[in-house]
Amino acid sequence: MSELTKLDLLGWLRESRPSRLLELYQRADSVRRLHVWRCRAFARLIEISSHCKRQCIYCGLRSGNRDLPRYRMTHEEILDCARQAEKLGYGTVVMQAGEDDNLTAEWITEIVRWIKSETALAVTLSLGERQHDELQMWRSAGADRYLLRFETSDQNLFRTIIPAAFPEHQRLDLLQQLKALAMKLAGRHGWNSRPIVRQPGR
Repeated sequence: MSELTKLDLLGWLRESRPSRLLELYQRADSVRRLHVWRCRAFARLIEISSHCKRQCIYCGLRSGNRDLPRYRMTHEEILDCARQAEKLGYGTVVMQAGEDDNLTAEWITEIVRWIKSETALAVTLSLGERQHDELQMWRSAGADRYLLRFETSDQNLFRTIIPAAFPEHQRLDLLQQLKALAMKLAGRHGWNSRPIVRQPGR
């Protein structure tokens, strides 16, 4: 499918015949295998909580958003998602949440240990700014990567878009801590991720 014209692309976008779509999927899969075969390039995103104590002005999870339904997944719900991810052939699960104090370090550690002992999945955590001892605990439990949003290194701009950030938890310092723990740093768009959808009403 090289050298596609604009007309060709529009044709594929409008295609609805199953036989033609199957051809498209097979060709797309051959390209995937060529470039990312046997590499953990696909991750399953598990949004484990929508609670957050921060008021970042760009984020829908901010504490001041009164229209957002709040939830926390249970231990078993997260493990079920991990089992499903492995069954579907994903190489990594990303456990992501807002900065939720109810997600204790011990609770996350228990889940990470289970996933690492019961599956072949890599584990990435994205839980915001956390204490060094928490990061160390998760690394020791087997967490492979940490996804940390880095909005800006400009302190004035940072304080504007992320009010009430804790001075002792500066992002640059946290990045250095993660590096010292030999935990791989994950960029926000580091994978082709697709969330596991929760049950309605959660």
